[in-house]
Amino acid sequence: LHLFSVPDHPKEGGLVAIYPGRDPKAKAVLMLAHLDVVEAKREDWTRDPFTLVEENGAFYARGVFDDKAMAATWVDTLARYKKEGFKPRRTL
Repeated sequence: LHLFSVPDHPKEGGLVAIYPGRDPKAKAVLMLAHLDVVEAKREDWTRDPFTLVEENGAFYARGVFDDKAMAATWVDTLARYKKEGFKPRRTL
């Protein structure tokens, strides 16, 4: 596990987990997700970013589509792999 951040924002960094594969010559697989929340200024939006609106079958609002669940999925997957002793061919 490798934590990283910049000095100006020490609590706003990230985490890189490397799960070694069996074949060091095989290209690694990047599994990417994020947990941060981007600031939303009302004046920057056509619609109110804090109110969910449906128009013509599409949803509009801040955070309507995101991948925070993907971060949880990657953590769970890697924890299960470790517990089960699974060794992928490629490094994850």
